[in-house]
Amino acid sequence: MADSVEEDRIRRRVRLMTSESEVRTGELQQIHSLGHHIQHLLTQRLGREDNDLTIRYAAAQAAWG
Repeated sequence: MADSVEEDRIRRRVRLMTSESEVRTGELQQIHSLGHHIQHLLTQRLGREDNDLTIRYAAAQAAWG
């Protein structure tokens, strides 16, 4: 039962995100910001450059799921 409630919530959220441009824009900005924060944390922890492709890829994967 809990799974179906969660699935319904996700469906409603995706429907809203795809139908309202302001919601979609806000969601994409939040994901981009999250990816940037993750990228910054990874560069600090791993001692690598911000523009390292591996770091950028890992941050994008973490942010976008």
